[in-house]
Amino acid sequence: MSFFLKNKLILYSCVLNHSVHSIKKSFSTKLNEKFLLKRSKHMDPNVKVRENPVVFKLENDLFKSIFTPELNRLVDLFKKHGYEIRIAGGAVRDLLMDKIPTDLDFATIATPKQMKTMFDTENIRMINMNGEKHGTITARIHDKENFECTTLRIDVLTDGRHAEVEFTQDWLLDSNRRDLTINAMFLGFDGSVYDYFFGYEDLMERRGKFVGNADTRIKEDFLRILRYFRFYGRIAKSPDQHDPETLKIISNNAEGLQRVSGERIWVELKKILQGNFAGEILMTIIDCGLSQHIAKSESFNEWLRKEGFESIKKFSNEKSSVSAPSAGTSLGISEKLLTKAKEELNRMVLLPGNDEPDRGNLDDSTIEWRNGKPNYTLANLAYLKGKCMKHEKGSLEMIVQNAVKTWEMEASHKKNPNQWKTIIQDKYNVQTNNGRVINLDEAFERGNYNVLMDEIDPNVYDASKEDFASSHQLFHGTFNGSFPWEVLQVFSGPPEIVFSFRHWGEFTGTYQGNKGDGSIVEMNGFVAVTVTEDLKITDLKVYFKPENFIKRLKGEEFVDKITDKNESFWRWMEDSQKDQGCDIQQKNIE
Repeated sequence: MSFFLKNKLILYSCVLNHSVHSIKKSFSTKLNEKFLLKRSKHMDPNVKVRENPVVFKLENDLFKSIFTPELNRLVDLFKKHGYEIRIAGGAVRDLLMDKIPTDLDFATIATPKQMKTMFDTENIRMINMNGEKHGTITARIHDKENFECTTLRIDVLTDGRHAEVEFTQDWLLDSNRRDLTINAMFLGFDGSVYDYFFGYEDLMERRGKFVGNADTRIKEDFLRILRYFRFYGRIAKSPDQHDPETLKIISNNAEGLQRVSGERIWVELKKILQGNFAGEILMTIIDCGLSQHIAKSESFNEWLRKEGFESIKKFSNEKSSVSAPSAGTSLGISEKLLTKAKEELNRMVLLPGNDEPDRGNLDDSTIEWRNGKPNYTLANLAYLKGKCMKHEKGSLEMIVQNAVKTWEMEASHKKNPNQWKTIIQDKYNVQTNNGRVINLDEAFERGNYNVLMDEIDPNVYDASKEDFASSHQLFHGTFNGSFPWEVLQVFSGPPEIVFSFRHWGEFTGTYQGNKGDGSIVEMNGFVAVTVTEDLKITDLKVYFKPENFIKRLKGEEFVDKITDKNESFWRWMEDSQKDQGCDIQQKNIE
């Protein structure tokens, strides 16, 4: 090749490369100009946006575990055809909280038409085409997994219920249309976390924060009011750390819930009830004035009349069947966790000295339950794993323990006190630390916790401000459903049975805003119970010091002094036990 021809080819090549580069640069500039124009139209200029959206790379084993052969095939398809795709929304949030996501949603720059062409070319079956108008195409790969892939979009017109959408290739604009910052993040398949609105920081601080202007986000879809509370229950460390301004905006928009369909309202309410701090969140919902507007919703009431009652009834039965009320909790426990606990419990009872507590016949169809038949799987497992004593089967200690556990079950769960088989109804009285005598009617109305805390300093625990439901929710939310107890020693037999007890739990929940650290918190005490010949209770006297226990849950200092009432108990104990040879020494009750 001649020198001149060679240089001419090099010159042509340089010109061509320069032209391609110029075209790419021009296209990129025009694309950026288009993005900027759209952003100026659809975004609040006062909203703070992260300059570099890539926060960090997620490379833990949990993230790696989501990559099934089917997901790898999906990723390869999009890469092969030149369309960027990322994991979106809730799955990103869950992975950042070290939780296995229940669903994976995907966002992509590919349009529905481009995805359909791609999947047809690659012989991938598509199902459920109903979501296509909103940009969602569902691909079924290897006949094993379904993947919902949605085109990036902008909500161009909203009426508080539905949105008219426009597709985009701008990830920021898609993130901007989402409800909460914690749900507005994306995750690349290389582990890159894309966060435009500081959702990661909000997640780490357990804050529920709307993307941009809260009032604007809510007016786009009034159901976002309930979604806020649902996700608050999922991420929050305590029940009352809402931003006051957010609650104010929610209250101002409460009337909008009347425009939301009844079915959509129930879906969110059900998820709120299944989450953490359900009782407290419902009270906040009421305080914000939402309940009256839900009640006034014609759509909700119509749905309730036609099919809603049966849905709620079904949910109630399902919730009862998977609750784990060790001593009266109504916290929802997942079927998966309950099944795993049952398997472990079945293994443990095979070991010597590991007998499950006998609480009588819980399958009696005539029993009226407060919240469905209790399930003691988690409570029994926690009891066997944490108990100190190994009482022989048939021993007085075991008989007393089963009898008192049955009484506790009845007091916590039976709706009709006339069905309590452990007591003589017209003679039954309870007394704590030589305090006020409480009869059956009051004990039934107030619940065990409030009765046993009746004599405590109201600055530590004010039993007058709690009812049956709130007290049980409070303590079982503290211990996440597992708060067992055991008989330590029986000092005298019928008709006046005196025994010592230990009550404990893992402080994994939250007590009045104080987050537990997972440590064991326990209290000890004594019980004197008078029974009939057939072991039915007439009088029940409990002696213990709950102040240290409550202060530990609050994260406050302990109380060391024994009260005068407890000292009188020790004198009574010593006098009543002298003729039985029991050497009981006064000591602190913790």
